[in-house]
Amino acid sequence: MSTRSRVLSLYRTILRTGRQWQGPQEEREYIRQEARAAFRQHKDVTSAAEIEAKLAAGKDRLDIAVHYQIPYPRMHHAPQFKLREYKDVPIIK
Repeated sequence: MSTRSRVLSLYRTILRTGRQWQGPQEEREYIRQEARAAFRQHKDVTSAAEIEAKLAAGKDRLDIAVHYQIPYPRMHHAPQFKLREYKDVPIIK
């Protein structure tokens, strides 16, 4: 399958996922708008390695969104788990 057809296939899959999304209308709109913006932003990428990396990232993000039912990207600057400070914790012997 050519690179162009794989890119278009991913784009159609994302849009289809947005139409079939079980969440609120705002999330469906977000999926469509985010897909359009991302594909337009990267339309001038010509390097085969960079295209492959973008395809893999897009597919991964789509898989995570479908699995967890969260269309928004994970905030990479935020800690994944809240760190707790334990003060005066009794030591169990």
